[in-house]
Amino acid sequence: MQLALVLGIPLALASLSFVVPRVRAFGAINAIGHLCVLAAASWIAASRAGGASPLAYACFFRVDALSAYFMLTVALVDLAAALYTTGYVASDLKDGDLSE
Repeated sequence: MQLALVLGIPLALASLSFVVPRVRAFGAINAIGHLCVLAAASWIAASRAGGASPLAYACFFRVDALSAYFMLTVALVDLAAALYTTGYVASDLKDGDLSE
């Protein structure tokens, strides 16, 4: 379930970017979505660090303690990038470099 969230939320956000017309509104939705990805990755990392058996999803994706650590690291950088780009795009909108 958690792995499906980590994989599915970014796909849903990418699809949602075509539907939400306002860039600023999507920036907030994007940041909240990537915060949820970080929460799910933290949940996975905490359960794997406790010595739980590797997590398997659809007999294709397997998550052990090391891959959970890297998943958590990538999710943290992902959230930082989502938060930074919200301000970056707002600045470009204000300067007229981008249009909504």
